Amino acid sequence: MERSYDEWRPGTPRSITDEQVAEVVYKALQTTPKDETHWTVHGMAKESGQSRDAVHRIWKTFGLKPHLSSRSARSRHELEMR
Repeated sequence: MERSYDEWRPGTPRSITDEQVAEVVYKALQTTPKDETHWTVHGMAKESGQSRDAVHRIWKTFGLKPHLSSRSARSRHELEMR
C-alpha cells in the first residue's frame, strides 16, 4: 500500500513554517549574537520570535549544537575586538 504524505495525522498541525525553521537553522550556523560567543536556546527564541521549545526541537532535529561549534571557541576578548 502506497502512503500519501497528505494523509491525516493525529495531533495539532504545524504552526511553524519551513521559512521560520530555515531562519533558525541559518542563524544558528552562520551568525553569533551580539556580545556572545554562541547562541543559546533562550537567545535564539527571543531573536526569532519562536518558543524555546520550538527552537530546541529544531536544533535537535537538525543535530545543531551551537555551543560546541568551532566558532564558539572564540574568546570574549576576541569578540570585543570586532
